[in-house]
Formats: sequence, structure tokens, C-alpha cells
Amino acid sequence: MYPANISKKYFDLPYKISSSDYGQHLDIFICSSCHTYFENVTKLQNAIKSHYRTLFDTDYEQGRPHRTLAFRRVLNKIRDIKSHGKLLDIGCATGAFLMEAKKHSYTVYGVEPSTWGSSIARKKYHLNVQTKSIENINFPDNYFDVVTLLDVIEHLYDPATTLKRISIMVKKGGLICVVTPNVSSLASKMLREKWWHIRPSHFFYFSPPTIKRLFKQAKLKIIVTRQYVWYLSLAYLLTRLLKLVGINFTIKSNMLDKIPISINLGDSMEIYAIKQ
Repeated sequence: MYPANISKKYFDLPYKISSSDYGQHLDIFICSSCHTYFENVTKLQNAIKSHYRTLFDTDYEQGRPHRTLAFRRVLNKIRDIKSHGKLLDIGCATGAFLMEAKKHSYTVYGVEPSTWGSSIARKKYHLNVQTKSIENINFPDNYFDVVTLLDVIEHLYDPATTLKRISIMVKKGGLICVVTPNVSSLASKMLREKWWHIRPSHFFYFSPPTIKRLFKQAKLKIIVTRQYVWYLSLAYLLTRLLKLVGINFTIKSNMLDKIPISINLGDSMEIYAIKQ
């Protein structure tokens, strides 16, 4: 679909969550069978794990209050379906979603490959978070009531296998929530490889039909699909808009940082599924 356009060594690129390096990618293919978009990173697995361990993103932590608003909306939907129990957040970063879940009496667990992110979650917020590669998570079978992967599944180099393993750890009738970009969205079709969700650390790009196929393979029944709503500071949003028109300038303003803006561009989806 899109030939590689990275002009420097791949692992010189940051995996920061707040990175503005969108539009940079390795070769992106489309599967002729299921129509999933993907990058073939099989030979890079060990290097990718190492790259994630060194992820350091202070801008992400500074934007925590606004991200929490988005997480709160997801949690409210989770509570409608599964109101209590053991909850695991995979790729939990510094633990913002876990803190919200803990306020509502879930027993929370987290897994985060970044040494920086997991350390903040443990030391600053006193959360039960393991520093592990997501592919290496190991919990008992039928243990969790809820598992969340919020903007995570697109970062995995083998999402099908990982989702099947996660399904085993969830109790029958338990809930799995995934948030991921929607490659069939209008924004994706209009911007093509300049779409802001195409970035160095994303390896898979799903549409509603392809994510449904993935869940079905893991014996998970999708019960709710809706669009994800982002909450960003006005300063962050203006900086990204400047980047989009080719101006690399970071707006720094305490006042603008405190103004949250809700954005629904229809290009990111929430999927809620039950283990059958």
C-alpha cells in the first residue's frame, strides 16, 4: 500500500506516545485475504522490545489530566457492562486509566514495557504494575473480569496470538476492551500515509471488519463498538495542527495547557467484547 519513507535508521525514531512523527513508516502492506494493513516486523521483534523498554515521554505525563477525561469515558462504559472485579490494563503507561478504575473499586493490575512508565506507576501512584513486554505477560487462566488494551493492539507484532492468550486469562463472561485507530475511516482515506495514526511504532491497522475477525478467532463476541473521543490540551492540539501544515513549532503556554478540547474525528474505535 505505502512504500517505506523513513529517511534515517528506524531505531533512531522515538516510540514516544506524544510523538509527532506521524506519516513515517516501514513498508505497509495489505493482506489479500482479510484486508488488514500491516508492517512485517518479524525480524525486528527483539529490537522492538528493547526500544520499548527505553521509552521516555514526559510530555505524556504532563498531559495526564486531559487523557484521564478520555479514559473516564471508557471506564463508564466498562462499568455499564462489568461493574467490579479484577481489571488488567495492558500497556498502561504511567497508570492514568488504572487510577480511575481503582477509584471505582476495581482490583487493578497493569503491564507496561517502558521502564520509565512502569516505574512512575509504581513509585508515584502506588499501582501494581509489572515491567514486561506485552507478549510475555503471564497470569493465571480465567483470572480477570476485565482486560483493557487502550491504543495498544496496533503496537503488537503478533496481535492475533496475543489476543488469544489474553482471552485465556479472562473469565467466561468477562470483558475485553480495545481502543485502536480505524484505517477505513474518512480521515485515513483522505490523508492516506500522512494520516496521524501512521507512525513508527504502529505495526497493524484495523477496520471494523478486520478487528471483528480478530476477535472471533480469539472466541470473543463483540457487543459494543463506538467511536473514541480524545481530550487534548489546546496547546497540544495547536502544535499538532501546525505540524500538519509543515510548521515544526511547539506551543508552550501554561494557560493553553489547562484548556481541554474534546475531539471525535471518527478515526479511532472502541470495541467491547465478551468471552464466550
